[in-house]
Amino acid sequence: MKKGSSELRFLMTNAGMETLTQAKFFHVNITSLDLFAMVAEKDDELREILKSEMGLDPGASLVARVEVARVIVAHNKAKARFTETAKYEGEMSARQMPKALAKSEYLAMKEAWERKWWKLEEVDTPSRQFVEKRAEELENGEMRSEQLTSVLNREQDEDEEYLTPIFDARGQMKVKKSSGTIEAPANPEELRRRISLSFTALMFLALKHTNREYLQSITPQLAHRYCEYLLGEHVWCMVAKDPSGKTISAPHFPLVLSYEMAIRKKAYRMMTEGEGSFSECLEKAWKDSTTKERFFTTPMAMSAAKGTNVEIGYGTPTKEKDHNRAGKGGGKGKGREKGGKVVKGWGKKEKGKKGGAAACKCASHTPDGEAVCFGYNNEKVRCGKAAKCWFLHVCGLCFGKHPMYQCPGNRAKPETQGAGLTSA
Repeated sequence: MKKGSSELRFLMTNAGMETLTQAKFFHVNITSLDLFAMVAEKDDELREILKSEMGLDPGASLVARVEVARVIVAHNKAKARFTETAKYEGEMSARQMPKALAKSEYLAMKEAWERKWWKLEEVDTPSRQFVEKRAEELENGEMRSEQLTSVLNREQDEDEEYLTPIFDARGQMKVKKSSGTIEAPANPEELRRRISLSFTALMFLALKHTNREYLQSITPQLAHRYCEYLLGEHVWCMVAKDPSGKTISAPHFPLVLSYEMAIRKKAYRMMTEGEGSFSECLEKAWKDSTTKERFFTTPMAMSAAKGTNVEIGYGTPTKEKDHNRAGKGGGKGKGREKGGKVVKGWGKKEKGKKGGAAACKCASHTPDGEAVCFGYNNEKVRCGKAAKCWFLHVCGLCFGKHPMYQCPGNRAKPETQGAGLTSA
């Protein structure tokens, strides 16, 4: 059975031919669709071959007659496909253009998948143009990790196809079919759906190219396990806490997407280098500590060290302005914003003195490790948006519920040019 080409095996299986009948053709080296199409010119000639060479006498029993009918159906399809394919491939080869995936072939792959697993809804079915693109990569031996923005389902696929003119390296103009794209996944559910679509497309190809052993082990359960890893406690739900149990850092969603892409890149590279099937390589890639350290844990740790705030549970970086960021070193400094206007002097450096928090002696963090809002403690800024500000609105001296310039222990108001305070 392994001798038969994937295209011929798919055609025979789709026509309902028994495995033993298929094996008899492959045993005599009729292993390609072209040879099967040319083994006989007429149906009567094929019936005689089946009777004399393979023991399929249509007059012997109804079962044998049905099997002969299946072989004839598959043979007629093979002849029609061979004629049209030869003409089409010759034209595409002369123009150096990729061949399209026939809609009937796409629907046959979908039906074969549903017979093996379950019925697919439109949103769970990969689009024809996406499967076509992956099929072209497979046939050219260039399987690579695709961008999740190109993973479309049937509802997102446009019926109308557009051709874009391009110029090749020799200066000749060609037309190329445009491929649709969508926005990157914005939440865990969208990521799960895109990964499931991508894996379903690979299973479509595995059903057609049955001689590609490295694709045969892909199952819906593999996609489920992969998503469980990405969206579980090892990646998306991973949080860093201080000794007191307070959450100090959590991954934001773009970091999860970047790490997921790195996993699939490594898996495809390992597969093309012959290190195992796709499922084996994918599991090795997501368990690889170097990949995780380089593309996930290290960027997450660096973000925490830089004070990048994330919304715990969603991982979206804050869009609020950072009131604690002082002006650039040296010179006048950028100042702070108040009511749409820039207030100069906050964070400004003077000779021999530091700018920002050190200059006004405002503590950067409370004893519990929470960041203190510098704008709240500056009389010219007076940050009052406690509901939207990501920093703690407490005194930078005694950590009471008042700004520094109203602190009872502060005997002097802060200077407007950041020269410092006279502490109690």
